[in-house]
Amino acid sequence: MARINQGILGGFSGKAGTVVGSSWKGRSVMRGLPQVKKNSKSSQDQLNQREKFKLMVEFFTGLADMFAITYRKQAKDISGFNAAVSANIRNAISGVESPFSIDLAKLQFGYANGNLPNGLEPKVSVVPAHQISFSWQNNAGFGKAKASDIAIGVVYCPAQKQAISFPDMAIREDETATIALQEFAGELVETWILFLSEDEKLVSPTLYTGQVTRVL
Repeated sequence: MARINQGILGGFSGKAGTVVGSSWKGRSVMRGLPQVKKNSKSSQDQLNQREKFKLMVEFFTGLADMFAITYRKQAKDISGFNAAVSANIRNAISGVESPFSIDLAKLQFGYANGNLPNGLEPKVSVVPAHQISFSWQNNAGFGKAKASDIAIGVVYCPAQKQAISFPDMAIREDETATIALQEFAGELVETWILFLSEDEKLVSPTLYTGQVTRVL
């Protein structure tokens, strides 16, 4: 509590709100309270979160249209893109401190729900004329898998820092899909596959199908 020494217009001593009154060389003076220092751990946590967010946003740039469908169930008051970023920051970031990295095998390009399985033993291989081929075994009838489920391929080129999705490349019963990648000719690419039900209500878990060392 502050004490006024010479009436309402006089000096005061003690703490009043965010200021402190005192006397110095016979004169009344007033100084502000020192600002509370930010908790260094909280500040570092915020920096870490910003780095993770930036890392995931840059990786997912170009996939917003796909995420609007594959993360529709998880997106409430946010976009599918933001829902995908949030989910993958939680589950697919490696490292306990900066610099962080993305665990490619843990990335999920859709919000898996409803017991829709991926294709059985999916693989990827290089095909001439700047193409790659996804293949899998038709497991229609397992869980909620149907022959008409849509196969979605995702390709990321580290050298160009670009991701591309192929949202309608085939259906489950086709067991194969070939896609052209002229823009990545001669480059190493990373690949994933997931499946979407024909009515777009069910999404399978994403499977990492590995690295193609060179698109011919």
